[in-house]
Amino acid sequence: MAQVDHLLVLAPGGRLAWFGPPDAGCRYFGVSTPDAIFNRFGDQPPEAWGAQFRESDAWRKFVHTREHLLGLEGVSRSPTSEGSGGRRSALAQLRTLTARYLQVKLRDRTGIAVLAVQPVVLAFVMAIVFPEHTPGLFFMLALSCMWFGMSSSVRELISDRVIWQRESRVGVGVLAYIGSKVLVLGGMVALQCAFLSLAMWQVFTLGEHGFHPLVLGGVSALAGGVGLSVGLLTSAVWTSSEAAVGTLPLLLIPQIAFSSIMVSLRQMEPVAKALSWVTFQRYSFNAVLVCGDEIAMLDRRTADFDMTPLGGVLFQLGLKFTDEADDMGFSLAELCGIQGGFSLLMLAAAVAIVYRRTQRAT
Repeated sequence: MAQVDHLLVLAPGGRLAWFGPPDAGCRYFGVSTPDAIFNRFGDQPPEAWGAQFRESDAWRKFVHTREHLLGLEGVSRSPTSEGSGGRRSALAQLRTLTARYLQVKLRDRTGIAVLAVQPVVLAFVMAIVFPEHTPGLFFMLALSCMWFGMSSSVRELISDRVIWQRESRVGVGVLAYIGSKVLVLGGMVALQCAFLSLAMWQVFTLGEHGFHPLVLGGVSALAGGVGLSVGLLTSAVWTSSEAAVGTLPLLLIPQIAFSSIMVSLRQMEPVAKALSWVTFQRYSFNAVLVCGDEIAMLDRRTADFDMTPLGGVLFQLGLKFTDEADDMGFSLAELCGIQGGFSLLMLAAAVAIVYRRTQRAT
């Protein structure tokens, strides 16, 4: 503070309450040290502090004189135009927030390193655990991609909530704010999912079994997008990072239990079967399965793996409705649409919660 020439003090709401030398500011507020100035804000409303400063000699000396010398007298901000101008403003906000958020993320080298290592480690683990491309492999692929999205976003709306609430007072929109998170985090998660899925495609030679690398990568990235939406919604609900992170197991365990990998959907009790319809992992798992034509299944009599047509695997898991050969359950397009619908619904809920918190704060 001893090196500061001029001190700028903003009262709540961004109202100018002081600008000038720190020692003069202490005398103006009647305190001994600059940090004690903030204790005075409760004495009167922020509007009163702003009006009081504009009537003071300090304002005329340190602010008005500078405005006169710089030719800023009479300069005012024009109101935001309606119609297309407003839409351009929203896009400009999105571009600015996205560029800033991307820069923040790229500067966090430790965080980037962790994100890069995650799919490498999981690919190595899955390569040494699974002898063939069994349903368990595809379940782990879908679950890992969902985890990428959830873990990357579950703290994001909490860590910068104070900054966001301050910026919202000057007109930054909720959609632009959350949109910047989705674009930056979505790109990072998509890269993680693409690497993991392509590694599995290469290691297990999935191309020989009807799996296209681009289709598998895209479906895996969509699973990551669902996880991203879950994480952002969780981050919007809670006010502490500890609570948000502690919620992750409560979200992931039901995804495992109701997705058909542990118990076939046909064997589930009515309540469990009903819950499976709103289990995101069920549709992500189903989607990565239907990217190919055949899956390796263990023959318990011979202890060998047999290549089983996809329809038979789906029937055993309960992911198709009948045992008819031409019945494949949900199509890939339908599964992608269902996951996209879940993602949009959760993002809309996150936007509503953030907007409501913002209105309360202001």
